[in-house]
Amino acid sequence: MANPNLHLLRDGILILWYVDKISMLFTADATKPAIEVKARISEQYVITNLGPAFQFLGIKIHCERHGTGTATGTAISVGQEAFITTIPKRFNMQNAHSASSPIDPNVKLDLAEDRGEKELKDIRGYQAIVSSLMYAALATRPSAHSQSLHIADTIPFLSPANSLPPKEFSSM
Repeated sequence: MANPNLHLLRDGILILWYVDKISMLFTADATKPAIEVKARISEQYVITNLGPAFQFLGIKIHCERHGTGTATGTAISVGQEAFITTIPKRFNMQNAHSASSPIDPNVKLDLAEDRGEKELKDIRGYQAIVSSLMYAALATRPSAHSQSLHIADTIPFLSPANSLPPKEFSSM
């Protein structure tokens, strides 16, 4: 799947674009070409160099140098944990009880529609929770061992309630 916000330039330079945020990732060998790219960008836009990126759109970035002498290298890894842990806090659910994942197929949401309710006052809070989980599961490109793969199993369970969510979410 192509990502229009990720550009791989020659010399191994990665550029991530999102609205007014740009982050460049490059190895030590690509420092000179990266400086040239930044100079070209600054000809068109006002930019501020904030130094090494540790986080981009809620995704933690970790760079680790390894090796000695001529056998040195840099490993770059990303992690969703920082973003995932903000979700309960953002929706004032940090004291909510956790559940095993994937969700037990016998569990059923108490949907407003099933209770005969036609419309709830505000469903945006529930929709924001589901979209945050979708972002964690899909947009952050999870590794095989990540929490977001389990979150992805939950999305089909929660999404059908987007138009009439469970009652406890109607006043968010």
